[in-house]
Amino acid sequence: MGFRYYDDGECIVCGKHTAKFCDACNKYICEEHAIKKPIKGSSKSYIFCKECYEKGKSPVHAVMNGLHDDFHF
Repeated sequence: MGFRYYDDGECIVCGKHTAKFCDACNKYICEEHAIKKPIKGSSKSYIFCKECYEKGKSPVHAVMNGLHDDFHF
């Protein structure tokens, strides 16, 4: 989760170039500052920024199976 092949930006914490983003607020977050929360029954994890993780937000922007949003039916 938290990875798009078509878009990238700067980490909200350090400004480092990244393609990962928070699954709750959709802000860019680098590997160093991302907090991963495992998905039950899967080898994948949701990615959260510190603020969303501490608030317990749900992963509303998660892109399942690494697919672009346009390919979901």
